[in-house]
Amino acid sequence: MSNFDPSMAKDALKPQAQQQRRVYDERVFMAVERFQLSRPGTGGEDWAIGRSVTDPNVKLAVRLSTVDERMVDMPKANEARLRQSYESGEFRRETLAEKAAAKIKLIAFDGARPLGETEHGVRTYRAHWPQTMAAKPEAEVLHGLGTISLFQPKDGAPGKASAHVEYLRTSTIVDGSNVREALVSALATKDDLGNARDGHAIMRVYHGGTEFATARVFPAREETAVKDPLYGDSKTVRLPVAGEASVQALLDGKRAGLDNVDVQNDLARAIVAGMLDDDEPPVSHVMAPEKAANFFYGAKAGELTVEIVAAERINFGLDSAKTYLKDIDNPKFAGYLVRTEVEGERTTVERGYGNTVTAIQRHPDGLPYAIYASPQEHFPQVSPLAHFDAQMPLTSILPEDPKAPRKEAAYESSPGM
Repeated sequence: MSNFDPSMAKDALKPQAQQQRRVYDERVFMAVERFQLSRPGTGGEDWAIGRSVTDPNVKLAVRLSTVDERMVDMPKANEARLRQSYESGEFRRETLAEKAAAKIKLIAFDGARPLGETEHGVRTYRAHWPQTMAAKPEAEVLHGLGTISLFQPKDGAPGKASAHVEYLRTSTIVDGSNVREALVSALATKDDLGNARDGHAIMRVYHGGTEFATARVFPAREETAVKDPLYGDSKTVRLPVAGEASVQALLDGKRAGLDNVDVQNDLARAIVAGMLDDDEPPVSHVMAPEKAANFFYGAKAGELTVEIVAAERINFGLDSAKTYLKDIDNPKFAGYLVRTEVEGERTTVERGYGNTVTAIQRHPDGLPYAIYASPQEHFPQVSPLAHFDAQMPLTSILPEDPKAPRKEAAYESSPGM
């Protein structure tokens, strides 16, 4: 029997095609330092040169893709339509020369493909589309673990439209030594620079590694007379009070007046009272007293692991909100909703959190408002809050609140672990 296979030998000397790794679209966020433009009419390349918004240590250079290059990326695309979007029409792609003339400093490049790295360590890309993140020089960029929330009620449905970004800022395991400080910090109405902020606390309660309850605690509000700057007349509005006053209102059992808020306050109050070693369970307004007492005694006995996540909400500006709500079905926004189908039950929808980039401007009191927001990746890579558990703890992703250190030297590094 022969050991030689002629069919295998036939093409042995032909060079083999190298299997190439598939390249996918990226999203590149740049703080522009300068534009390198070619002379008009020469057919040369225009470049935006700067640094990554999400990692300022990374140097970047980006040019725009040609029609032919983009057709290679997307072979099934309509070439005539693509050419029109690049070269003509009301909504055509803006050139880098036009960005330079407008002195744009913050650009998100969508559909970016890596070209390599220069000898000076500059990462180079070509990109499908350059989107201005902010036109005004005073704009700032925030990034971190967050979600983009767009809600537009259907015709006749209850509720009102809303558009905001929510960031998770810190994650702190608490006990009686630091729970108050963590809540005060999370509910603070001003940041470290004195700017107004819209923050709240997410209290997550674990037993034996399993999350049993989550309560969102918002700042208390008090009626305050304010003067209209335009007309000069006064009106009464309910404004959030400072963090310390909000925590005291919570512990005193002050009612918010909304059952869905008060029931979460009942849970948080029972947990905090147990941690502070109070003698009896506190007053419960909406939650069944025996259920609140169960959490109180569990916390008092040290049988519960409690995590406080400081969250911050940033509303879109009025004009930006209208623009983003029109784009509510875009996959990069709709992807923040995680749908889970359970056999025999209805589909559950949970809000997911992932790497998110936001450009902001500020009101006169310093309160930020969003003018641009996007997932950091080409499409959102998100997880619902409940999925950040012992296998993927928030305590390993977010920093601990520096204003709420625990006095004990040794404690669990993550919920239930």
